[in-house]
Amino acid sequence: MILVPGDIAGHNVSRSLGETSSSYDYKYENMIETLTSVAHSIQQYFPNTLILSTIGNNDTEFHYQSPDFGINKKSYYDAFFGSWFTDHQVNKEIANIREIERTFKNGGYYRVDVSDQISIISLSSNCYSFKSEIQDDVGQLKWLEE
Repeated sequence: MILVPGDIAGHNVSRSLGETSSSYDYKYENMIETLTSVAHSIQQYFPNTLILSTIGNNDTEFHYQSPDFGINKKSYYDAFFGSWFTDHQVNKEIANIREIERTFKNGGYYRVDVSDQISIISLSSNCYSFKSEIQDDVGQLKWLEE
């Protein structure tokens, strides 16, 4: 199993709040392309390995913001989920993949049961940052309690 802790895209790849430069759309597309490229590269070298990623503060449409803040929420979650889960055969075959897809596309959080005794939980912590414009955890803490 490989755990990818986020911040895949790196600083200054995603947009900054208030940015109006001509590179605005390019930055979002470049960030999505970077996330996808990294996912596919790791999958190429570890095709038979469970690979789990989480969303870092540099991996969203706007730096330090929850994906829920941007105008591309659906396309962002679709791209990230597709790159890390749908495009990787091992991840695609996870028993609770539909539940993972539901919670991930709701707010970037999920649980994978690695065995009967071990579960990996990935939370999206961008919404808790003091730099975040949205302080809404999209129900992930309630989900975690359940």
